[in-house]
Amino acid sequence: MNEYRGLEGEWHDLFWAEEEVNELSLLDSFLSEIEGPSLYLGSGSGRLLGPLSEKGYSLLGVEASEEMVSLSQKKWPETQVVASHWEDFELEQSYAAIVVPAFTFQLLDKPQAALEKMRTAVGEDGHLYLSLFFPWIELSGELPQGKWYPDQELTLPEGKIGKMWTRHKVDERKATLKREHRYQLLDASGEVKREEMTRQTIRWFADGALERMLSRSGWQIEKEIQNFGTPLEEGEDDLVYVITIHCRAVTPSGGGKK
Repeated sequence: MNEYRGLEGEWHDLFWAEEEVNELSLLDSFLSEIEGPSLYLGSGSGRLLGPLSEKGYSLLGVEASEEMVSLSQKKWPETQVVASHWEDFELEQSYAAIVVPAFTFQLLDKPQAALEKMRTAVGEDGHLYLSLFFPWIELSGELPQGKWYPDQELTLPEGKIGKMWTRHKVDERKATLKREHRYQLLDASGEVKREEMTRQTIRWFADGALERMLSRSGWQIEKEIQNFGTPLEEGEDDLVYVITIHCRAVTPSGGGKK
């Protein structure tokens, strides 16, 4: 799974702050029905983990990037976070629920195996929260493949500017989106003072494929929320860009390829 480091880690929350959608309320609603400790997979810098912990939820963060864990502990010293990849995380107890927000699930190298471990991590009444997005813009060709385009820009202290450029490649057969990001720190004159490159592979899932994968892993969908529950404004398209799923633990269906 992609680990956030360097400028990507430092600027992650600043870029997210510009987004209109806040997943915190959906997580709050989900966890309000959970009794017992929960795992937060991909807790990052604590952007969501911290406020949820302050509300009194018993959450243990699992984060692959040690840099992000340090940021989390610096800003939210009372939260509990373990620096570990999910496949390496040692299950020492049973959890009431697992939450995987912010599309983290789509960065996992082996999603089927990850779901099976999540099922193992919870009891018979366990629950799962997932948020996933579908790359309509990339698939539509609105953004040309293989070409850099300006993605994000930040105004930083002392007149400095942070820029992120992106280029991508779609593999529809494998249902993967490969992204490269170029991060640039510019001084007040516009001169590039620091530049870093990162890569990530994002998987998307058709409804039927996702349901089968969940079923084989011992999960049953109980609720689906489209586009973070944001009402459509007049003239907006009705495409589902983001789906949030609540699942409960069941007996695995078995069969099929992983």
